[in-house]
Amino acid sequence: MLKQLSTLLLLLLSVFAFGQNDFTVMFYNLLEYPSAPPADRDMHLQTVFDAYPPDILLVCELQSPSGADQLLDNVLNVDENLYEAAEFVFNTSSTSNLQQLVYYRADKFDLIDFTVIPTTIRDINGYELELKTANQDTDPIKLLVYASHLKASTGSSNEIKRFEMIQAFTDTLDDLDPNSYVVFTGDLNLYTGAELAYLELTAVSNPIVFKDPLNRSGNWSNNTDYEDLFTQSTRSSSAPFGGVGAGGGMDDRFDHILVSENLLEDSPLRYVEGSYFTIGNNGNCYNRSVNNSLCDGPYSMELRDALWNISDHLPVSITLESDEPLLSVTDFTAAQGLYFPFGNIATASLTIALVTDSEVQAFRVFNTLGQQIDSRNFDSAAELEINTAAYPSGVYYIIPDLGPALKFIKR
Repeated sequence: MLKQLSTLLLLLLSVFAFGQNDFTVMFYNLLEYPSAPPADRDMHLQTVFDAYPPDILLVCELQSPSGADQLLDNVLNVDENLYEAAEFVFNTSSTSNLQQLVYYRADKFDLIDFTVIPTTIRDINGYELELKTANQDTDPIKLLVYASHLKASTGSSNEIKRFEMIQAFTDTLDDLDPNSYVVFTGDLNLYTGAELAYLELTAVSNPIVFKDPLNRSGNWSNNTDYEDLFTQSTRSSSAPFGGVGAGGGMDDRFDHILVSENLLEDSPLRYVEGSYFTIGNNGNCYNRSVNNSLCDGPYSMELRDALWNISDHLPVSITLESDEPLLSVTDFTAAQGLYFPFGNIATASLTIALVTDSEVQAFRVFNTLGQQIDSRNFDSAAELEINTAAYPSGVYYIIPDLGPALKFIKR
């Protein structure tokens, strides 16, 4: 029964139509992109992004401006020109050719500015994005996103280097508005939440305090208590890839998304509870390749095969929601069937309406565990109101009897 619910949950996550007020932020270590084998990684990246399309994508291990353009043209915009990227800036901290970059939905965000923070190893790259809303000119909502790639490997000297890199970042926080909305992402290469770098990043004395939305600090490495959070390595051996990347199987939580404390509050922009995902991790793959048949679960073998081919890391993703609807919402069509006439943020109630000429007759409501909690029939009505007062806060899914699903958020 649990497997059936998990499979349903994955279906919901991969097919729903995004609501008007929310968007996804994803971080992904692409592993020496584009030079690392295999040669068909763009095809595999399309598989992942088709299933889990990010609105803001932060990446590390980009090798060149041409590689940055390749990801944009051959993967993200292969079907439709939706994304833009910031300028690729070569690493200023060392001779390493691995760099970070942001890609974003240009119909949803404007890129206002970017910054490069030099460190002892690799730059930390920051980007200021502004949401495209009806009140953008008079009441703009801005989001600062950072991408990082800390020093790898165990040992006290490497731990100190990771700390120094994070300290270079936290030293810049005094320059920011203390009320800024900030998302910090990266391949942090941390083995435990007790490392100096993590303690520095999450210190409550910082001008802006960062939190793990999952609140699961601990001794992550080789600890099955955190098996569902492991992001590396997707491969038990790097031999099929000519030794590029790490092997050893899934046993480390290296990739993180942290958010400023105000994003966890009842703010005009905020984190959606329960929306942090380690994409491809079924929570049962300790020390195995992510596509091992024993790692079955809601994430399909097709998706896990693609992730295995792309990188030795898994992507991580969160959802943020705004009080202001984004202007990029696609026009409603009969093929969509249903829509939310008053938005997809619910408190005591939520209204669901039929698109003109829609053939939808009924729908069901599911929570993020894949459990059905309601079902309704339209009969002769053009819209229905459901009572959400007793729903716990979180993400829910409307599954019609015909057409794509929709997502709403209960506050």
